[in-house]
Amino acid sequence: MLHKTQYAIRNTHDAKGVALIIVIFAMMLFAVLGWTLANLQSGDFEINLRNLDSERALGLAEAGAQWALNQLSQNASWRTSADTICNVTVGSDWSAQNLNASTGQYNIYVCCRPPQATESGDAVIESIGYAPYQSSYRAMRQVKVAVSLGGLTNAVMTQPADPDVANKGLLNWWPARQNHTIQIEGNVYTGHYDGDGDAAYDEAGQDYDDQPAPILPQDSESPSDERRNFTASYPSIDMAWFYNNTAAGNRWPSPSNRDIEAAALATSSGSTLNVDQGGFFNGMQNMAVRNLGPGHGTWNDGDWAVINTVPGGYNYTRATLDRTIGDDWDNDTVKLVRRVYNNVFNDGLRYTGGLASGEAGALSADLLIDLRSTDVELRNTYHICEGDIVVKGTNELTIRFTGTGTRYPTLATQNGDIISIEPLEALALSESQRQRLRQIDGLVYSEFGHVNLNYIRPPVTSSPSFRGNLVYGYRITLDGATTVTYVPAVLSSSGGFIFASSELNWQEQ
Repeated sequence: MLHKTQYAIRNTHDAKGVALIIVIFAMMLFAVLGWTLANLQSGDFEINLRNLDSERALGLAEAGAQWALNQLSQNASWRTSADTICNVTVGSDWSAQNLNASTGQYNIYVCCRPPQATESGDAVIESIGYAPYQSSYRAMRQVKVAVSLGGLTNAVMTQPADPDVANKGLLNWWPARQNHTIQIEGNVYTGHYDGDGDAAYDEAGQDYDDQPAPILPQDSESPSDERRNFTASYPSIDMAWFYNNTAAGNRWPSPSNRDIEAAALATSSGSTLNVDQGGFFNGMQNMAVRNLGPGHGTWNDGDWAVINTVPGGYNYTRATLDRTIGDDWDNDTVKLVRRVYNNVFNDGLRYTGGLASGEAGALSADLLIDLRSTDVELRNTYHICEGDIVVKGTNELTIRFTGTGTRYPTLATQNGDIISIEPLEALALSESQRQRLRQIDGLVYSEFGHVNLNYIRPPVTSSPSFRGNLVYGYRITLDGATTVTYVPAVLSSSGGFIFASSELNWQEQ
């Protein structure tokens, strides 16, 4: 009995030893598995972090390139390096731009240089983004951009032609050829020409002289491509730039977020206009009002009027106009218009439109230059407008510069029309005398609108080096005696323009 008990005790000790070994082995196994899982998770986190840093660095590099493009849009000669290479150690030829974000500070380095022999374009931008910063970065990305800069190098220029839009890029000089003289001193780049009024564009020897070569090159594709080889970039106006660089006192309306449209009430009669909006005519005496309702909407005399007086006691909902409207405006939408009717000297930029384009509440306000009763001279004053720019009346308009300094577009809009088509032919004057009624220096520009002018010439006063003008538009019609003379000095600044790039190559490194 004694031997059996000793065996049972020894057998129990052996079982406990085996169990201990198993437990230790299991703990080691779980420890190894836990360590492996932690490593995998740490690796995934590191990979994700590196991917995030890499994307951040690429975004920074692209932001730097865009910053450089903006610098070029303000000054086409801007460069950070005169060499054809950028110092790889991010030396003095790089412009450092820092970005502070909630996740830390990020460094951007930008170099703008002339192209090398193997590169195309007018300038090459190299931009490097570091995350988080250059001295100790986790990721670095670099892009290179070859840019062909546009420029205001042409006397007359339209948008490129579009086979689906017949009038896009059309220069119609047929009206000016009828009993009038037309003279353009400078390059002309247009999508289509109409010089004989037969509705068939681009006819060599008819719509333009045999030289240069025909506008439409030989094309074997079917259907034929009517796009012209365009040798110059058409500039895009940056309305927000002009808004932000115009003194608050020169912006109209004021405040810039006020309403400029209302409904005309049926109680309107004679020359009295009543609207449904309180405060509408407050401060609008001597401005103009335009009817946008059905059957109206043009700049014919029956569609607009000048606000002579704003009587009190009606919460600024009533105005007396300079012409009779009767019941013709009842229930129509009416729009306030900025009116220029006297001389303005040295006023710099004048912005017509509430807030900048693209902002909530932005208004496409119109500008009226009223020449019905007096001559108007605008000297060193530049009108940038969200809506239409219209010249009415047969008195003299002179727009000119004196002295040196930055010059901006004379009359410019992005989406509106520029119209000066009063019937000067009815005046008992010679062609030369009629032409002197429209003396305009500088750039007349509409990016997406119609520029329709009759009788234009550079001023006969001011320095001869300033006596030049340029006409740019989505499409252009010239009528009456016309003289357009390209002089570089009439626009010494490209402020407010973003030049479209005929070549934009992104190379990620």
